[in-house]
Amino acid sequence: MALRCMQKNIRAFGGDLHAITIAGQSAGAISVQDLLASPLAHGLFQRAIAKSALPSMMPTVTLIQAEREGMRFMHSHGAKTLRAFRALPAQALEPPRAFKSGPRFFPIVDRKLIPAPVERLLEEGRVANVPVLIVMNANERSQSSLLRLRLSVLRWREFLHKHFVAMAPEVAHLYPTRTAPQRARAQQALQTDLGLGRTVSLGNGSAQACQHPGLLCVSLRTCGTRAAFSAMGRISILRDTLFFREA
Repeated sequence: MALRCMQKNIRAFGGDLHAITIAGQSAGAISVQDLLASPLAHGLFQRAIAKSALPSMMPTVTLIQAEREGMRFMHSHGAKTLRAFRALPAQALEPPRAFKSGPRFFPIVDRKLIPAPVERLLEEGRVANVPVLIVMNANERSQSSLLRLRLSVLRWREFLHKHFVAMAPEVAHLYPTRTAPQRARAQQALQTDLGLGRTVSLGNGSAQACQHPGLLCVSLRTCGTRAAFSAMGRISILRDTLFFREA
């Protein structure tokens, strides 16, 4: 609706109807990916910027799953009808302890706005055929470990095994982990790199299927896998930022 409103009114503000760029960071970047994947938004923008988008952290659910979750949330507040639920004050809508989170505010697979899981659409390149700039912040996806100043050897090994299983020993060699503070910093850096790897894989899928190549921009100040990008394509480095363009 916002994009259609922009299409209708942008000329009144001196804008170019054929040069609309959508952009977002973190949750906003996930919204950008949703718009790239939604057929209802195709043709309403010409470029996209997704900064630190991690859709794998919030998998797309089906309409049935979302409706079931919404009914449970409504009943947990004592409301038996939608009308009664809407009449509740905002203060009453805090999630009860039985819920780890509140109701979802992300798009669902309703077969109209989102025809399939966004992750799959991105991997298969079934997205808007527009140029996309993918950006990853340093320390992104490390919020769960930013306050951890020390990490035991056992917790570090458990973290590696959870994400890499048999490859854990190989990955461990990429990060200095002799001391507890080093292991804590390594976990933060690896959280960033895991998100980066996922973002790169999704971006490559879209770039291969579209006429427009993708551009990846990554902060290297805390990135632990800088050398791994040497085999990915054409690369240029400006200060502490790596730019990768799909060949």
